[in-house]
Amino acid sequence: MEVLIIEPSNRSHYQQLIELAKKLKSKVTSIDQEKAEDLALLNLMKNAKTGVEVSRESVMKELPK
Repeated sequence: MEVLIIEPSNRSHYQQLIELAKKLKSKVTSIDQEKAEDLALLNLMKNAKTGVEVSRESVMKELPK
């Protein structure tokens, strides 16, 4: 089953969404902003993975100075 991530705009909406999920008998898990950013970065890394190794020098050339 897929997972839905919703970032409510305020505390009231947060509570309403939790109540709705519970009424629908859905599992509710709350994570902090840092964990959400970690998950987003992990997803980007997985999607960008090519299996090709590159040298440190070539990566450093591409980074802004």
